[in-house]
Order: sequence, then structure tokens, then C-alpha cells
Amino acid sequence: MAKSIEDLPRGPVGSPWASRLIIHGFKYLPNLDVPMGTILEVSGDNETGKSLLLKTLQRCVYKDHDPDLIADGYDEATSTLEFIDEQDVTFWVKTITKPTKTIREVGASDGRAIDGAVETWLKNLSNVFLMDPLALLSADKKERERFLKQALPVVFTGEEISRITGVPATDCDLTKFGDILAGAEAERTRLNKIASDTDGAINRLAPAILESTEQVNYAERAHFISQEQRTLENELSDKKNQLKLLENQEISDIDKQLQKDLQALRDKAQADKDAVRDLRKLKEGELTMQYAPLIAEKQTAYGEAQAKSIEQTKQKGMREQLDKLRLELKTQRRAATAAQTVVEKLSQLQSEKWKSLPLKGVEYRNGDIFVDGKNIDEQVNTAKIYTTLLKIATFAYRPGMLPLIITHRTESLGRKNREWFYAAVREAGFQLACERMIEDAPLTLKVLDDPTEPPRWKMSTDEEREPQPLRLEY
Repeated sequence: MAKSIEDLPRGPVGSPWASRLIIHGFKYLPNLDVPMGTILEVSGDNETGKSLLLKTLQRCVYKDHDPDLIADGYDEATSTLEFIDEQDVTFWVKTITKPTKTIREVGASDGRAIDGAVETWLKNLSNVFLMDPLALLSADKKERERFLKQALPVVFTGEEISRITGVPATDCDLTKFGDILAGAEAERTRLNKIASDTDGAINRLAPAILESTEQVNYAERAHFISQEQRTLENELSDKKNQLKLLENQEISDIDKQLQKDLQALRDKAQADKDAVRDLRKLKEGELTMQYAPLIAEKQTAYGEAQAKSIEQTKQKGMREQLDKLRLELKTQRRAATAAQTVVEKLSQLQSEKWKSLPLKGVEYRNGDIFVDGKNIDEQVNTAKIYTTLLKIATFAYRPGMLPLIITHRTESLGRKNREWFYAAVREAGFQLACERMIEDAPLTLKVLDDPTEPPRWKMSTDEEREPQPLRLEY
């Protein structure tokens, strides 16, 4: 690994600067009031409190309720981080851990009010991955990508996006581009769903349409049969009327004859009348029986023709609907294909942007960070890991953030690489709080730059707490 910091990005200018850490009432830790320089190295053997001290520092910015950290005999545990802004105003963040809740307090030496909610103000002060870049290694892919999208200086021009989507667009960063890509994917899914629904409607409708070579207009047939029925009914009515006329004529003739005959013949005339009526009724019955089947047949045929006419009309409408759906499906499939192309091109553009990041030898592929072509999770060169994470932290920094980096396991770097890493942190304009394991050594705090004020620290004298050996060095 080249021992050069020429290619490292330059970091914060005019940023707030952590100046003092005060902790009180924590289990496993002494009460401390420690000035902070550019490098604060916390060393000691395992289980001496190194990691807890750094966690306590980090909890000043990130709320984490853990009542188990309260030392025996204490009602609460407090950690306070002071920092100075570019105007030499001292701000402080105090975290008070009680058995049931954790309280956050912020303030300034000049009495100024903190704008907005405390949590929002603290969130804008730093980012968990910026403060602890090594957390990127254990973060899941979604968390890692969310941070890198916000942190890395990737710009998509409106022209690039418009050329793919066909709609006007403005320049945007990775986060906004992710929204655009997600919108394109949602549109593709929506169009595919519409096409799928249309295809399903076609599949359901097609079997209901009768395929027949017979081209019969059942509406005309029904009309013709209806006319035939009416003709038969009229013919029956005419013949009945003729029989009535004949009956009337015969009765009239008989009446005339009877008038001329004797009264004795009147009874016979009456009988003849009855006979004629019976004959007429008989003939009517015979005619009714003769015509009834024919009329019933015509009525049945008419009903069938009418039903087929209705079905024929329905089939015609269904065919028109099917043709319309098939045309819509073609249009929808073309739109879905176009949307798929947009998604593919946007994804390709995103991939190209990832590859063109201004981090020498660093690539980002689908949630994984690669250094010199090797996945950082599989990287064995610890110095490369630390250097890469420092580069990312430098790019992630935004004006107004606290440029404080917390790292662990720096003993794995080795002495030369560790010194180089410390120099790189200074050159990048950051502060560093780190831990280093030293066997059989007590908890030791070492400020590797001249502190801004003399050290002030004390240890608990409570008999219930065993004071830990502690050294404060410069």
C-alpha cells in the first residue's frame, strides 16, 4: 500500500470541532472529564472499557436507551460532548440515561436557541456511518446503499435522464435518481399488470364466442315465422266467421220457413237450430284441433328464432369487444416493453455512474464495495479498508457536520499503517477517536495532538465501584 495521501480528498473546513468529553455514572467506566485533540486513542486489554468508552462518546449524538449501563449506586448515567464552531461558540450535547428513559439536552455557551427539534438538529450534526465508517462493513446492503447514495458526489444530468425517459428532467443526485428509477420500475409493473389483465379478459371471453360457418339472420327468420303464424290465425278466424255467416243464413232461412209452416213444426225447427249449432261447434273444434299444432309449432319456432337472434347480437358484441381487447393488448405490451427498456437503461446509467465514482480504485456494485476489484468484506489488507472508509467519510461530510470518526481494532493496522492512517485523518481535516487493544494494559487515553486546555479527569471514589487504573497521556 502506497504511503501517500496525495490522492485523499480534502475534508472539512470551518466545521465544528469536538473539544471535550465528560462521562459520569457509567458501569465499568471511571468518571472522566477529558479534552479531545485531533486523535484520541483509547487503548488497553480486553474488557477494560475501551469499546464502552467509544460507545458512550457515540451515544452523545445517537440516542440509545440502555439502562443496564447505569453504575450501581447511581440514579442516572450522563455523557456530555462539547464542541466549538468556527465562531468559537461552544455547543454541548448531554445524554442522560435513566432507568426508564433517555433524555437529550443541547445548548450553547452564548445562550442561543437551537433551531428545530433536538433530534433533527443532532441528525444534521452527523451520520452514523460518517461517525463510524467501520459500521458500513456490518450494515446490510439497503442501509449501505442508502448512505452511499446520500454521501457520494454522483450527479445525473437532466439531459441523460430525459434521453432515456423521454420527459423533461433536472440534474439530480443518487437519492433522487433512485426515486426516478423506482418510478420507472413501478410504471413498468403497472403496464405489465394492465396487459396481463387484458390478456386474461381475452382468454375468458374467447371461449364464450361460438365459432360457426352458418350465416343465418335469425332475426329475419323469427319475423317471417311470426308472419306465417299470423296468416294461419287470420285464416282460422276467417273460416270461423264464414261458419257464423253460414249459421246466420241458415237460421234466417229456417225462420222464414217456419213462419210459413204450422206451429207444430216450430219444435222441429228449434231442434234443427240446435243441430246446426252443435255442428258449428263441432266444426270449430275440429278446425281448432287442426290449426292448434301448427300455431304452437310456429310459436316454438318463433321463440327459438328470437333467442338465437338475441344470442347472435350478443356474439357480435362479444366479437367486437374481443377485437378491441386484442388491439389494446398490443398497445399495452408495446408500452410495457418501452417501460422495461427505460428501466434497463436507467439501471445501466446508474451502474456506469457507480463505476465512475471519484474514489480511486473503489467501486460500488449492487450493495457491495469493491477495492481494487476485491469485495471489501473479503479484503484482508486492513490498511486498504481503513483508507477506503476514510475516503468515503470525507465525501460523505457536509458543511456543519461534526467531523469526528470513531474506529475500532486499529491494532490490526500495525504501527506503520496506523501512523499513516492517523496522518491521513489529520490531512483530511477530521478528528479521530479510536481503540487499540494492548495485552495486560489498563485503560489508557492518549491525546496525540496538543490539547486546547489542561486535562481534567477524576475517578469515582464510591466504595461500591472498583476504580479502574487509568492513564491520560499526550
